[in-house]
Amino acid sequence: MNSIEKYEEIVHEYGSWEKYIDLTMMSKIELGDDVIEKINSLQQQLNMDSLKKIEYINNTPTPTQGWQRCPICEGTGIYQGQGTFHEIPTCPTCNGKRIISTLTGLPPQ
Repeated sequence: MNSIEKYEEIVHEYGSWEKYIDLTMMSKIELGDDVIEKINSLQQQLNMDSLKKIEYINNTPTPTQGWQRCPICEGTGIYQGQGTFHEIPTCPTCNGKRIISTLTGLPPQ
């Protein structure tokens, strides 16, 4: 059982972590200093698990910028739906650039 599971079990059984600590502190006379040491150890372990999760999230690589052929004009840059004989309509999605970003769906600047 990892520290998160221990924490969740304590919260489920006692209603909150604070209530568990209060009850444990009140029973310190009966149980002794080893209980306080165990509480401190458990809290430190919980803090370390939380820090590890934050570190993992911060170090997770984000997808890199990639490009794809515009799905609307099929990479021609010309919009087939409108326009006149004298005017070649530019694709509204890629702005005539023929590619769009795989992350944002926008054409290159």
